[in-house]
Amino acid sequence: KQFQKMHGFGAAMTDASAQVLSALPADKRKAIMAELFGRANGGLGLSFTRLTIGASDFSASDYSYDDSPRDAPDPKLRYFSIDPAKKYVLPRTREALAINPDLLVMISPWSAPAWMKTTQSLIKGELVPQYYPAFANYLARTVQEFGREGVPVAMITIQNEPNFEPDDYPGERVNPPQRAEIIGKHVGPTFKRLGLRTQILDWDHNWDHPEMPMAVLEDAMARQYISGVAWHCYNGDVPAQSPVHDAFPEKDAWLTECSGGEW
Repeated sequence: KQFQKMHGFGAAMTDASAQVLSALPADKRKAIMAELFGRANGGLGLSFTRLTIGASDFSASDYSYDDSPRDAPDPKLRYFSIDPAKKYVLPRTREALAINPDLLVMISPWSAPAWMKTTQSLIKGELVPQYYPAFANYLARTVQEFGREGVPVAMITIQNEPNFEPDDYPGERVNPPQRAEIIGKHVGPTFKRLGLRTQILDWDHNWDHPEMPMAVLEDAMARQYISGVAWHCYNGDVPAQSPVHDAFPEKDAWLTECSGGEW
């Protein structure tokens, strides 16, 4: 029997992994990149990778792509810059794409810039509604700039783990009504206006709350811009995907994060 079509398998190109790969001698890096992303000589042929928009818990420091002086409001994004990604992440991702041109690149923010948030910090908080348009432009600029750097972005989520506010690394809470509004009224229309073909995925969190992506997909305005649901493995179980798929069978399912370890 044939069931759903799988794109393949992948791994994240975090700040940490990109920095470690970049520190290797060129010949060793070339060999391991070929083993990861190529298919010759028993290579894994990874076909999917996830990059962060700004810092994650796998970064040496906390930052966003619009860190204004003293976190002053910057709705026109005058301080926008993807320079942190140009150092390690984008060169290594370009290298991976050269080995496997079919590699899909997904990107996710762990936090919006501090000046957009209720905490005025990359740690905890929520997006301030008046900055929803600026946040949509922030994501669009990231997609555009990554593309100019030779890394086309196939998919994006508007927030990594939106039901969790970590204490000591970037994060924020974005509940289902907020996500529906941000996607339906801001990110989706902005991407459409700019002609960006990057797919928008919702959720990007665990199997334990399938009602949350379901609530976003039930919003007709948001649903028209959402191509699928992104899942993480840390809580809940795989069958949670089924009711969401059954209700919205045209929406794809992606597993976008699953790190090993004791939690």
